[in-house]
Amino acid sequence: MLSRHSLQPLEPPPYTSPPRSPSISTEALSGTILRL
Repeated sequence: MLSRHSLQPLEPPPYTSPPRSPSISTEALSGTILRL
């Protein structure tokens, strides 16, 4: 149980997107880079 909590925190950081949709994070990063 302790290891599971460590691997999956209840409150993930804002800059880290959930593992459910990693494509969204990549798209967001790409968009930001292109914008900059």
